[in-house]
Amino acid sequence: MGARLASGLSLLCLIVTAIMFFQVHGAQAEPPLDELTMPATQVKSVDILDGQVLLMTDGSIGKYRHFSLGAPPRLVVDLYDIEPGSAEKAYSLSGAFKGLRVGRYPTKSRFVFDATGEKLPEYSVSSTGQAVQVVWDQKPIVGENTPPSQEGVQVTIEAIDFIAEGGQSVLTLQLSNPATLVDPVIDGDIVRFGVENAAINRSLRRVVDPSSFPSAIRLVTPYTVFANGIQDVRFAVELKGPVSYRLEKQGSLVKFIVDDGPFAEIQPASVVTKKVPVAMTTTGPELSMENQSKADGTVGVTDGKTSFAPVAGTFVPTGESQAVAFTGQKISLVFDDAEIRNILQLIAEVSDLNIIASDDVKGTITLRLVDVPWDQALKLIMDIKELGMLREGNIARIMPKDQIRKMQQEQFVASRALEKMEDLVSEVIAINYTDVESVASKSKTRLTERGSIIEDVRDKKLIVTDVPSAVASIKKLAALLDTPERQVLIEARIVEAESTFSRELGVNWGVSYDDDPTGTAGVAGTTGLGGDFALFPANVAAGASSGFASDFTFGRVGLDKLVLDLRLAAVEKANLGRIISSPRITTLNGEEGEIRQGREIPYTTVSEDGTKTEFKKAELSLKVTPEINADGSIFLEIEAKNDAPLLENGVLAISTKQAETRALVQDGETTVIGGIFIEDTQASDSGVPWLQHIPILGNLFKSQLDSTDRRELLIFITPRILD
Repeated sequence: MGARLASGLSLLCLIVTAIMFFQVHGAQAEPPLDELTMPATQVKSVDILDGQVLLMTDGSIGKYRHFSLGAPPRLVVDLYDIEPGSAEKAYSLSGAFKGLRVGRYPTKSRFVFDATGEKLPEYSVSSTGQAVQVVWDQKPIVGENTPPSQEGVQVTIEAIDFIAEGGQSVLTLQLSNPATLVDPVIDGDIVRFGVENAAINRSLRRVVDPSSFPSAIRLVTPYTVFANGIQDVRFAVELKGPVSYRLEKQGSLVKFIVDDGPFAEIQPASVVTKKVPVAMTTTGPELSMENQSKADGTVGVTDGKTSFAPVAGTFVPTGESQAVAFTGQKISLVFDDAEIRNILQLIAEVSDLNIIASDDVKGTITLRLVDVPWDQALKLIMDIKELGMLREGNIARIMPKDQIRKMQQEQFVASRALEKMEDLVSEVIAINYTDVESVASKSKTRLTERGSIIEDVRDKKLIVTDVPSAVASIKKLAALLDTPERQVLIEARIVEAESTFSRELGVNWGVSYDDDPTGTAGVAGTTGLGGDFALFPANVAAGASSGFASDFTFGRVGLDKLVLDLRLAAVEKANLGRIISSPRITTLNGEEGEIRQGREIPYTTVSEDGTKTEFKKAELSLKVTPEINADGSIFLEIEAKNDAPLLENGVLAISTKQAETRALVQDGETTVIGGIFIEDTQASDSGVPWLQHIPILGNLFKSQLDSTDRRELLIFITPRILD
């Protein structure tokens, strides 16, 4: 009986001890560690206040966007990678917005604010870390210049402090004066309290993140609300779990106190250390203390973000010198004769990359890498071991480079064999702008051995027959080639002015051609009102014209179109010149445009058939061929020709002058052709009637007047690209 009693007492003590053990350790057990800055995935609540809406989420808001739409006026707010938490799809609002509609999209949630009137009110959209606040119909929320309300003097929140010690988290608010508080209200894991008739500086309107403290508080978000024309400051405190809290006021100090409970034991971790058991082979006892510390497979990982872009079927040609930006998480690897497969396994653990190593990947490696991105470390290891990588998403196959080349060659041969077995398809491709022959000649290089292209010039179509992949490639190429040709507007101004006008205008004359058979070309300086000019040589060709008083000169004017027109108008007003014509033509890029101005001279010919009148053209012609460069500048190929009537021994002749040049000008810049002179010679006699006819003495009673008027033709050419 005594033995049974002792046995029962022992069993009872054991049960009590177990209960106490589980109570103690259960109280100290860490809850699931939820990162304090986890990105938001769901909208927890839509708080509608007077003149504002607060979209509260369950985490930190990453990307959001807002914009306005018209007809009818709307404000749209998009939260990316966040889902609406409620099934409610419409909310009623007041003031300048009459309603809020909620939409769900694959990658975002959309909140549409419908305006009450015909235009949107003044509004502001801001993020406070865990919430997006939309405010309208309100005065500025900054407390510095807010006038006192009717219910009392407005207080200002001057400071916000947070501290966690002794198992409690304390959020302290320093007010300018004592104020009335809004009692705490809990909604799920969020506790809201506030200060009535208060203002807060923008510098304090930020999320308080206690992630560096062992605290039950996840985030604290301050925001403002308007109720009955009075501004209150509210605080949304998100808790990690069910804990006790209280709100205290001590004069102008307000304290929100939370008992952390089991959350007080959570320790922050700024550096993550991952341990992977690695079988090591040590060649001797000469390993340093650092090598010995790493030889057990411990790898230091510097805190950072892992970043890589998944590319399907990527072959990394290791061993080649390429400038690569490495963005992986930094790690430290110090090993002596470590198995290469174990190192790859270790990198896979750190990078979250699925690495598959072929059976031919083997051997050992000795390395010491400190604070190196994991992708750079992987590349260095593959370079040393002559390995390559095939990347498909986040799966990487690592094998010798020779094996990869062999596999790719086999795939190439197999694809060619598959093409020969694949059914042919035909497709008609319409060509709109380019000539059919040009597109067909460039597309034939993409045909397979069985493919063909038929050109339908009449209907401007290509009939392509080939395997589907080749047809798709040719169709894509044709779309790139079949684009409308760009056009250039050529504006010309033909001006007859005094011979000194070009210098006064500031023309920078470049190459000139005179009537000398030697064909000399010279560079002249800049005179007059010129600015910053460039000089371009001309390739001049001349026709024989004896006794024609003119030179061709080419230059540039550093004036825009408006200033040039004003200068020419001033010349006409001062009777120093006149604008003969201002023709305009539009031509395609690379095509010639021609401007002609002149007349046909009649003359009489006598033959066996009798006398008849024929005509010869005497005109000023200008041919311009523009070529648009990639940087927007224009090459102009200019051919100027001036034909004028000339009487020699009573016979009508046509005097010809011709010159060609190429000039580089910017879009809208003006180049000028000069040196075409017009001479008007007049001779007149006047005197006293009868007396002027007396021999010898008559010279005393008469006078002779000889005058020569020399004027210059200037041709201003301005090209403009039409888009």
